[in-house]
Amino acid sequence: MSADIDNNVKTGYLGHCQICGSKDLQLVLDCGHQPLCDSLVPGSRLTEPEQYFPLRQFRCPNCTNNQLDYIVDGSTVYHPEYPYRTGVTRELAAYQFLIADELTARYGAVLPDVARAVQEEVTSALATMCAVEVDGVDVFVEEIT
Repeated sequence: MSADIDNNVKTGYLGHCQICGSKDLQLVLDCGHQPLCDSLVPGSRLTEPEQYFPLRQFRCPNCTNNQLDYIVDGSTVYHPEYPYRTGVTRELAAYQFLIADELTARYGAVLPDVARAVQEEVTSALATMCAVEVDGVDVFVEEIT
């Protein structure tokens, strides 16, 4: 593994792959500078300047990871007025139930079996692609009754 791997990335440009540390990143898509998504400006602030950040997708040919090359500070992205809260939207809950049903129907397995298969695949992929040995990977599964 490369000494360049740093998952505690700092705000600003990121010039290496977050998975394998390679600096050989290939530009996939450049959307220029964009405002933060889900940070809609209220009418009272329409005349004020809005922050824009680079939005560029890069691919690592070494491990096939795709990532953005600019990190926006978390307190800027998830500000107090940020409209989304994980797990509390009806749409997200409905989507999770739908995916669970589709996985069960497609693979003919109950979710704990799917979770075990995911754990094995992720553990194997980490070892193969990143030379990272782990004892296991936590996968949370909630059975639908």
